[in-house]
Amino acid sequence: MGTVTQWKQLLLSALESNSHLKHSPYFQFVSTGFEENSDRIQINTDCRTRKIEELKHCPFAEICWYFSDSWEQFRINGRVYVIDGSNPDHL
Repeated sequence: MGTVTQWKQLLLSALESNSHLKHSPYFQFVSTGFEENSDRIQINTDCRTRKIEELKHCPFAEICWYFSDSWEQFRINGRVYVIDGSNPDHL
């Protein structure tokens, strides 16, 4: 198993300690998960939304979690790779 970066460990701890809140696993983009043994975040969304076309033109985005009980906020930005039927391989 790979090493876990500090920001990822902090976020995973906040998700765990706020798991009693129904909204804790969601941020303001879509539902999410980490790729196994990686710091990459996998995001799933409906391909019919405008955000897919927008990301193809400008592939940079920021996601944000806010945990109201602990007042923690995580903001992560970076390049987004759209993986769909026309581009099945991820980088």
